[in-house]
Amino acid sequence: MFTQIFKHSKSGGKLLLFILFLFLHTKTYSQQFYAATSSGQLQLVTLTANGLVSVTVPGCYSYFSIAIFTNKIYFSDANGNLFSGNLTGSPVSVTNCQLISTGVYANSMTVDKQGVIYYAIYNQLYMIDPNSPSPAPVFLGSMSYSATGDLAFFQNELYMASDRGIVQVKLKDPSKSTLYIPYTAQYIYGLTNVAVNGNDVLFALSLSGNSTNLIELDMQNKIVKGNAGSLPYNVYDAGSVTEAGEVPSIEITDTRITQECDVFNKARVEIITKQHTSKYTFTLDNGQTNLTGIFDNLAPGVHPLTITSDGEEFPKHTSFTVPDFTLTAPLITPSLKNPICDILGEIKLDAGVNNSTYTIKYNGNSFSFDHAFSGLAAGTYHFIILNAQDCIVNEKDYALQQDICPPITVNDVQVARECDVFGKAKVTITTQAHPDNYIYTLNNTSNATGIFDLVPPGAYNLVIISSGGDRVVRPVTVPDYTLDIPNITYAVKNADCTLFGEIKFKINGDTKGATSIRYGSQVYPIDQAIKTLPPGANSFSVLNQQGCVIDIINVDVALDPCKPIVFPNAFTPNGDGVNDIFRSNQDADPLKFQLLIYNRWGALIFKSQSIFNGWDGTFNGKPVPFGVFYWVASYITIDGKDVAQSGYVTLIK
Repeated sequence: MFTQIFKHSKSGGKLLLFILFLFLHTKTYSQQFYAATSSGQLQLVTLTANGLVSVTVPGCYSYFSIAIFTNKIYFSDANGNLFSGNLTGSPVSVTNCQLISTGVYANSMTVDKQGVIYYAIYNQLYMIDPNSPSPAPVFLGSMSYSATGDLAFFQNELYMASDRGIVQVKLKDPSKSTLYIPYTAQYIYGLTNVAVNGNDVLFALSLSGNSTNLIELDMQNKIVKGNAGSLPYNVYDAGSVTEAGEVPSIEITDTRITQECDVFNKARVEIITKQHTSKYTFTLDNGQTNLTGIFDNLAPGVHPLTITSDGEEFPKHTSFTVPDFTLTAPLITPSLKNPICDILGEIKLDAGVNNSTYTIKYNGNSFSFDHAFSGLAAGTYHFIILNAQDCIVNEKDYALQQDICPPITVNDVQVARECDVFGKAKVTITTQAHPDNYIYTLNNTSNATGIFDLVPPGAYNLVIISSGGDRVVRPVTVPDYTLDIPNITYAVKNADCTLFGEIKFKINGDTKGATSIRYGSQVYPIDQAIKTLPPGANSFSVLNQQGCVIDIINVDVALDPCKPIVFPNAFTPNGDGVNDIFRSNQDADPLKFQLLIYNRWGALIFKSQSIFNGWDGTFNGKPVPFGVFYWVASYITIDGKDVAQSGYVTLIK
């Protein structure tokens, strides 16, 4: 850089222009550029309504000539070394400084829209591409003007500060460069672009003692408008993110909208912008603001967004839409059972084909869709639907109402004979359908069915109590079924010896529905004789057509004794009325009886086939002499046994 200083005293007119400039160009966002000072420092200068504000930018090495491209700074030192660094952070600093090339003795430098560096040494113009594998200076030609401190692009044309004013450089043929704005009132060292209300404005910088004046240039009319402020140090070179001739803008490269995992139907939105060095402030219409561009828990709908910068970028107004995530949530079909009486309610959810995909979170616990939530009182219940990643995809509230408990309604009380037990009744109570539990009490017996067996005749109070709190009392009368029985008579044949007894029944008059008699496990028609009755007590059940007992008849069957047949061993047929006849005892009752008597010579002298017909001691009508005779008796006992007896009898005169 040249060290000659052109001194300039401010006039009242120029001060008025400066005040007018501040009034006309004050904006709601910062207008900035970077300045390399005579001490090798880098300063960030901001144009404000109250003047120029300058802060030191920490970084690397020493700055002589500088050029800014997006978030990157290129700078050379007094030894001809060209470096690059990154402009990062807020407040900004220079990081990751790297050597690009050597032998670059630039006293003025700028960069184009493609990031190619242009620099001048006196009247010689060079370029160097820092993005090439081996960056090296390329000589473009000589100009008829010498650079005094800086280069800058404006509306796609390259301009240079010279001792004659502002020169328009012809890149295709530098020798044809022309003086664009003649100006010798002040010695211009630096050029810099500043974005003002979205427009590119070119400023010149000139040294004035130990300070530097900022001069606005009217490039359209090719005039100098006047001083815009002063810096308390010497500026050797300047640059800004607009020095490539393009006003930087806030560019959104992506808007990432994702469903919040832990909040229902809300979104996390990340606004991704093109890389920048300025500090961006992101503001939603609801007042949320931050420096990250990340907003959590945003509801569905359109959200206007404003992004402002503390740098050169003009504010950006845009919007994004958060979708309604409930539209893609699984369809949930609830099955609700309201609590009624003392019966608690139940809720069961169904996601159809998605039952296995989603889970339900209730009271901090997770459940599958086959789970029924039971034991619920009246009230509202909140369920959270989670996907396989345990993220909320839906929330549902379901309300259960307490249904009115119906009163106890007795539809019918049936009293019927017990089928298998004579004289007892079966009582069946039928009530209207009910959700709660009933306790039925009859004859000091309680149950939950309302069915009572073996109830004896009598008058009772039926008491029904519901778990829902109702109580009903009804009278129930069980008739004496023993009073309504058929008139049945019977004839009994006693058991005899080893023979069983026998009975036969007969109905006199109204049968009362009787159709049969059950004895043991056998059922007989009423008029059929029932045999094989053992001696002793025998019980008979009178049955109706349905096989139910309508009477019980108990009969004692007597046992006739089994009498043996006995013959005497002597008799005296003398007509005295005592032992005149030879025969057996007369209280037996044998079947097929036969008595044969033989004399000593074996001749048959008597034959009888009746136990009552004995031998009177005669043969062919004449008395036989005394003596011993042989007898043979045969018969069948009453119980069917064949018996043969024989012996001797003495006839005594």
